[in-house]
Amino acid sequence: MDVMSIVNVCAMSNSNVDKKVKIAGTSWDRHCKVTEGIFDEMVEMRADGYTYSQIAEKFHLSVNTVRRHLIPEEGDAYRVYMRENFGKHTGKKPNQAERASYKRRLVLNNVEGIEVK
Repeated sequence: MDVMSIVNVCAMSNSNVDKKVKIAGTSWDRHCKVTEGIFDEMVEMRADGYTYSQIAEKFHLSVNTVRRHLIPEEGDAYRVYMRENFGKHTGKKPNQAERASYKRRLVLNNVEGIEVK
C-alpha cells in the first residue's frame, strides 16, 4: 500500500473507512474464527500428529480455541464453567467508530492483505 492510500484512509470519515477498507476473510478479520474448511484442516493436522500449539499458530488462533473445536466435550465444559463463574456472555458488537479505528490502525501499520477500494 502506498503512502497516498494511507493518507487518504486517515482523512476518510468513519463510514467511508468502514465501507472501503476490506478485511473480511483475512487473518485480521476478528469475526471469522474457524470456518468449516479450517476445521477440516485442523482435524487432518491433528491426525497427522501436529500439536494444538502448532495448529493454533498456523491459523492465528489461541490454543484454547483449537482445543475447544477439536475436543467437543472440552468446549462444552469450558462454556459451562464460564457461564457458571462469569455469567452469560453479552457479546458486545463493535460500533462503526470502533470498526473504523481498528481498520485505520491496520492501514497505518501497513498490514499485508488489507484491501482499500
